[in-house]
Amino acid sequence: MNQKQYIRLSTVLAIPALIASFWLAQQDFIFNRGQFVSCSMSDDECYYEQMSLNDLEKVSSSPNLIEYNHHSPDVFLGIYDLNFPMRIYFYEMYGDKKVDVTNLVDSKILETKSCSLTGEILNCKEPVFSWVSSYGEIEFINRDEQQQYIDRIGEVYSHLKKNFLIRTAIGIGLFLSIAASYLIFSWLVHFIIYGAKIGSQKKRPYQ
Repeated sequence: MNQKQYIRLSTVLAIPALIASFWLAQQDFIFNRGQFVSCSMSDDECYYEQMSLNDLEKVSSSPNLIEYNHHSPDVFLGIYDLNFPMRIYFYEMYGDKKVDVTNLVDSKILETKSCSLTGEILNCKEPVFSWVSSYGEIEFINRDEQQQYIDRIGEVYSHLKKNFLIRTAIGIGLFLSIAASYLIFSWLVHFIIYGAKIGSQKKRPYQ
């Protein structure tokens, strides 16, 4: 193989190697993708942990948290101590009328029923009562506490980490490792076939 063929081969192999490197950098077994955040709504207390997606699934199934919907399989935001004065409604099982269940349900029950919040929209994995659906909403009695809730959710989001640069660095590192391995392997093949001489040998004038 001459030098031009070697360069063309290296260029062709570099493209899939680059794609594979950045694909691997996104996988969970190299860098944990899962982010778990749990925060108290009444106290200034939050817990953050980076973990694998399998561990995140196990932890997020804990019945002691209300999930705040982030619409991402890589993130679980859990809130607890949602003790603000509020009204809790669920919709009728077969209808759109709201049923006030404030006197029957509190935040602790919502935690045990694996409920989630999106803003003030409530969604539980299973109905809390047989005569209402699993969908509902919460309504804060005091505007100040509603704003406190909104601000606290903002603080919960602030604990999430942006891992784009870390994953990019991992992808570049993997690509460089593959490139170095390729160069070493190709040199060894060249050494076995041609010896330690590098480059094409020029013919002598009399040959």
